[in-house]
Amino acid sequence: MSSRLTSVLADPGRLAALQQSNLLDTPAEEAFDRLVRQAAHLLEVPIALVSLIDEDRQFLKASVGLPGPWASARQTPLSSSLCQQLLVTRQPLVIPDTRRHPRTRDDEFVLALGVAAYLAIPLIVSGQVLGALCVADRQPRHWSADQVATVTELAGPALTQLQQRVDLAARGELQRRLADVEALHQALLERLPGVVYTLGPEPPNEVLSISPQIEVLLGEPAADWIGESDIWKRLVHPDDAEWVTAEYERTNQTGEPFSAEYRMRTRDGEVRWVRDEAVLVCGSDGRPLLWQGILSDITATRLTAARLAEAVDREQETAQQLADALEREQDTAQQLAAALEREQATAEQLRAVDEMKATLAGLAEALDREQDTAQQLAAALDRERAAAEQLRAVDEMKTTFLQAVSHDLRTPLTTILGIAVTLERGATGLPADEVADLLHRLSTNARKLDGLLGDLLDLDRLARGTLAPRRQVIDIGALTRRVVQDADISDEHAVVVDAPTVQIAVDAPKVERIMENLVVNATKHTTAGTTIWVRVQPQRDGVLLLVDDEGPGVPAQQREQVFQPFHKGRNIADHAPGSGIGLALVAQFASLHGGRAWVQDRPGGGASFRVFLPDTQRLDASST
Repeated sequence: MSSRLTSVLADPGRLAALQQSNLLDTPAEEAFDRLVRQAAHLLEVPIALVSLIDEDRQFLKASVGLPGPWASARQTPLSSSLCQQLLVTRQPLVIPDTRRHPRTRDDEFVLALGVAAYLAIPLIVSGQVLGALCVADRQPRHWSADQVATVTELAGPALTQLQQRVDLAARGELQRRLADVEALHQALLERLPGVVYTLGPEPPNEVLSISPQIEVLLGEPAADWIGESDIWKRLVHPDDAEWVTAEYERTNQTGEPFSAEYRMRTRDGEVRWVRDEAVLVCGSDGRPLLWQGILSDITATRLTAARLAEAVDREQETAQQLADALEREQDTAQQLAAALEREQATAEQLRAVDEMKATLAGLAEALDREQDTAQQLAAALDRERAAAEQLRAVDEMKTTFLQAVSHDLRTPLTTILGIAVTLERGATGLPADEVADLLHRLSTNARKLDGLLGDLLDLDRLARGTLAPRRQVIDIGALTRRVVQDADISDEHAVVVDAPTVQIAVDAPKVERIMENLVVNATKHTTAGTTIWVRVQPQRDGVLLLVDDEGPGVPAQQREQVFQPFHKGRNIADHAPGSGIGLALVAQFASLHGGRAWVQDRPGGGASFRVFLPDTQRLDASST
């Protein structure tokens, strides 16, 4: 048996199609029996059969003219099958005289049956040869083209039967898989932390479906939402209802994605902050089908941001108090110095009176006391100077911190204040698109503030050692591609992304911040029009993340300093200042994973920022 035939016999697709026909080891059926009787009659031959070729046998679905043992057994070994060759040739097998044909002249099965002439037509279903319609004569004969055509035409009903059964089996399997997919989809929705919902495509946008988590978030059962459109308006906080409704109506008209952060009231009257994001799903013909959205609880994030703002205010107040204390200590030091000078002058006067013999002993004793006082004052002055130096160091740290974040705080705050004043004074007179643009800029700058505060919180947690990675297996290549797409820098830079699929257990939000900070750093330190390369390279014990640029590079003496908090490079663009904590977070997040971050020269010029993250699961497996 040739290797090609062996491969085709064991082909999983062919065997699956054969099983889907549901004909193997089944009783005789009149449709197939009638077919072999017609073939024997029309070609005037004693033997006709329909055979199905399994992996290791030949099953006879219908036969006429076979001797008793084969007719009752209804199967033969593959060694007794002439038509198995059709699996390779896929063409009719025409043998006028089996005694002269190299394949059959010594075949024991042919000799036992007394077959002298043989004709077989392959039964091909869905591209797979499943068996054959065969006729045989006990006398040598020339098979004419008309006879071959007749057998081919007779094979049509058998092919139809086979195709119908395979199609029915495939359809049943497809329906079963579709049911499994729907069950998995529903289970996934129920496990998501957010509330997934779908709305009708047109106002009033009744609720089509909503996940059970809505009851946990707002106290309203999911069943109460289905088919309703007013329950959402009833639960939106009155202070947010007007602008959220306006945005809702605008996106309904334009079909643009809906995205907003606002407050909602629970059934018990509590206030929850939510992030609501939805997109309009359209069919292949462009017709709107439904709105698909997700509602996330961001109450904790909002409260954390408020507490952080209060903490920053307290730190600024403390810094001012320290500065005032430093000024008071400096005044005290000056007063002590003046007192010391006066004491020294007094000592000089006392030493000038040593001519007075009667008072010499008293003057010497007084001088000793004054010297002791001077030493005490000198020690006190040293202590005051040390305290002043410490306060100056604190003031320098405060100044460095304020300089690092003042621009990033002031710029979005100024923008937010300007937009708010504009909306407050004339929102009703502005076109809807300008109002939408102002709101978009308002939310963008608010998110910038939120991101900066998040960075400062992470630096604080890292410094206190309270931040631990929450590892889960993710596709880090897909994460990288999404970060580059969300960065939206293709208008200013050519971005080349090479991020294959790499499965690794990491803290996904922290790695997303690493890639985001590296990409943003590359845009800040390079001129528009240059190329940025973003790559993900699998390693034997982890993964290597690379962001290369065509900028001026990083001098060797600064390659460690750039990863320190509040350090900013000399070549940063004037229009895009930074807080100096982005690369610090990159290095500390890498260290949090047990990896490291560094920068080196890119071949051809520019900088190559690199982060290595170890695969802890693989390392644990190798150690055991």
